[in-house]
Amino acid sequence: MKTLIPSLIIALVILGSCSKEQRIVNRMQGKWTVIEVEITNSGTFEPNMVFQFDYCKMRTTDFCDYSLHDFDQDATVNGTYAIGENGESVLMSSLNGWGANFNEFEIEKLNSRRLRLVNYNAEIGEYRRFELRSIE
Repeated sequence: MKTLIPSLIIALVILGSCSKEQRIVNRMQGKWTVIEVEITNSGTFEPNMVFQFDYCKMRTTDFCDYSLHDFDQDATVNGTYAIGENGESVLMSSLNGWGANFNEFEIEKLNSRRLRLVNYNAEIGEYRRFELRSIE
C-alpha cells in the first residue's frame, strides 16, 4: 500500500505532463474511413477514401506524417500534419505537381470512433468538411 500511492501519483504526473497536442495526435493515430465529404459549392458525397495518421512524438518533431488513399481514383496523397497550439485545429500539408498545399481544419469532433474536420476558409472546389470513422 505504501508503494501504491506514490506510484499512482507518479503515473498521474506523467499523464498530466503530456501536452494537449500530443493527446490529439494519440487520438488521431490510425486508420479512418471517410464517411462523408463536403466540397465548397459542390455539396456532400460519400467517397471511398481512407486516412492513415501516423504516430509521432510532438517533443521531437513539429509535424507527423499522414496519407490519404482515394480508392475511386486509385491515388494516394502523402503529407504532414501538425496540431495547432490550442489543440483545436490541425494544419495539413500535401504535395502536388506544383508544390505544397496547406489547409487548416478545425477539429469539431474527436473521440475514439469519430473525427470531424472543417475548413471554414475553403475556397470553391476545396474540401470544406471531412466526416471520418475509425477503422482501427
